[in-house]
Amino acid sequence: MAQNFGAAWFEGENMKNKSKGQWIGLGLSGLVTVALAFFALIKFVQPGDYAENAAQMGMQSQHLLVLGILLAVCAVTYAIPKTKLIGAVLTTGYFGGAISVHFLANDPLGNFALPVLLPVIAWLAIYLRDDRIKAAVCSCASSTASV
Repeated sequence: MAQNFGAAWFEGENMKNKSKGQWIGLGLSGLVTVALAFFALIKFVQPGDYAENAAQMGMQSQHLLVLGILLAVCAVTYAIPKTKLIGAVLTTGYFGGAISVHFLANDPLGNFALPVLLPVIAWLAIYLRDDRIKAAVCSCASSTASV
């Protein structure tokens, strides 16, 4: 039973014969998934002064719960191999909004690092894991170079 579940879970991804880059991509994907799940949990639990700090940026408690749900959806869709592209798009959109909120709050530039880096790492992980994405990126790069 567990073996069938594992085979269905990683369908389309041969766990044997993975290159070094694919293993790095898999590790980065795990890191992104854990980070997204952690950030969702923080939105649900709201430890310490978290809710107060969010209120200073114009967010109410119910907004944090909705954002937590959105982050959880991002984490789940990114973690499932068949929906990883949808998860990466959702993650990119979510953190684009986070960048906007930090920008509008006149936060220091250092607060922009995580919302910028996490989607970049998410897409890098997919690029390293999926040969179809590599082929699509390389074909786009070669067609624009000839123009």
